[in-house]
Amino acid sequence: MNQGKWLIVAMISAGLAAGGVAWWYQYRQSVRVIELWSSEVTYQIRMAPDCQLLRLSSNPAGDGKGVLEVDGVLWGITQTRDVSKASGIIHARQALIHDASYDWTADPTASSPAWTEAIRFQEGSEQTTLLFDLEQRLVRNQASEQTGRITPLIQTGLRTFFDEQWADDPSVTADP
Repeated sequence: MNQGKWLIVAMISAGLAAGGVAWWYQYRQSVRVIELWSSEVTYQIRMAPDCQLLRLSSNPAGDGKGVLEVDGVLWGITQTRDVSKASGIIHARQALIHDASYDWTADPTASSPAWTEAIRFQEGSEQTTLLFDLEQRLVRNQASEQTGRITPLIQTGLRTFFDEQWADDPSVTADP
């Protein structure tokens, strides 16, 4: 084999090795999140084309936009906003599937949550709804009993993201 062919083989091998290392690195970033939510839910959070932000109230009557049931308790949906293409949604998605975004030492079930917002990730008939109590730094998958406690940095980022979305919505007139 001449020198050019060896160079091509070496470049392809280096590319495959780099791809393998990158895949392994990304996988290791989400091992605990996959254990918490499941690989299907984690995939949905990352890839679902439709994302809707929901503002919740402890009053299940809401204003006719629907309700979410969590542990037998109904939470009214008072406002909705399509955030599928919103500025910051990619960062919010990434944060929600990254192990470093969660406080794995704190017990997320130690307090009673007051869910104030939710994000519904949907692809066709498949959907995942994550509920948020940012005061207590809690996030929960509505369809299961899995709850996590996010870090203060992610709490601040999500609060900023939510506030920006509601501020951009001219129909929003009331605070949660």
